[in-house]
Amino acid sequence: LSPFGIPTLPDDHSAVTAGTAALMIHPGALGDVVLAFSALERLSHRFEAVDLLCQEQIGKAATRLQMVRRALPIESGRFADLYGGFSPWLSSWIAGYDQVVLFSVTSTLADRLERHAGCPVVRIPPRPGKNRRLHTADHLLAHLARNGLADPARSAVCRDLRSPEAEPTRVLIHPGAGSPKKRWPAEHFFELAQRLAAAGLDPQFILGPAERDLAPAVKKRPWPLFATERLVDLLERLLRAGALVGNDSGVSHLGAYAGLPTVAVFGPTDPAVWSPRGRAVAVVSSRKSASGPATPEASPPPVSAVFESLAGLLSGPGNAASGTRR
Repeated sequence: LSPFGIPTLPDDHSAVTAGTAALMIHPGALGDVVLAFSALERLSHRFEAVDLLCQEQIGKAATRLQMVRRALPIESGRFADLYGGFSPWLSSWIAGYDQVVLFSVTSTLADRLERHAGCPVVRIPPRPGKNRRLHTADHLLAHLARNGLADPARSAVCRDLRSPEAEPTRVLIHPGAGSPKKRWPAEHFFELAQRLAAAGLDPQFILGPAERDLAPAVKKRPWPLFATERLVDLLERLLRAGALVGNDSGVSHLGAYAGLPTVAVFGPTDPAVWSPRGRAVAVVSSRKSASGPATPEASPPPVSAVFESLAGLLSGPGNAASGTRR
């Protein structure tokens, strides 16, 4: 570690054969980066090694899932020059890659990367245009394909990355979200936990750093609570569970991607654009129709709809809440 607690960064690309390394730069939040994981997978089919420059906690989760050769913390002082004057070290280091894929709304950083590092740079807007109802993951893959970095005919593979020791009856409940507007009412989550327990399942609450405010209310209830500041610890819980119920949040995206049967409760955001992607995902939305917007006066989805959606997922192949997961 550096004197500031930041992991020491490599000075070369000695572990990679020349001409086979790509760097993905994504400074976004957890949900945005997880939706880019399918693009990351496509890059791994094109290059022998792919590195990820992102928020440190997200990078650790990506490394745990073996998504990348290594993840680099964008918070590191060494990468501050991305947004200022490029240092000779940074220019030389990035030039060691054969391709850079940058997720950014503006072209400013892409222009700077090409000018100072001299390697090919593809810039992809991290989300579709404001009025386009195209799923974000499909939007990202389309940009990769247009730049010759992904085969558009290659279909995505949704895998189950959970531990063989995953507890099939354990249902994790994540009542938080980065924005309070995205949160299903806490009382609904508590009622759902009661119904799950009555059905013979094992509900457990999980909280990350974005929802510390919910901890006092959860602690008053009889259900186990796991709260942590570390995303990789939360991921370990997900990998050992039987299912997940959450909001439109990064944790729901992460659980779904890891193969956990996931029910995501949506409020104001559009599931057609932002729903989690995975092998067993159900969305319960406040929207009155698939194409209509969620209005401020729209009622939250009922507990029964969420419970039934979860029951439907758990009755699917490989998701049984009793017996051994196949």
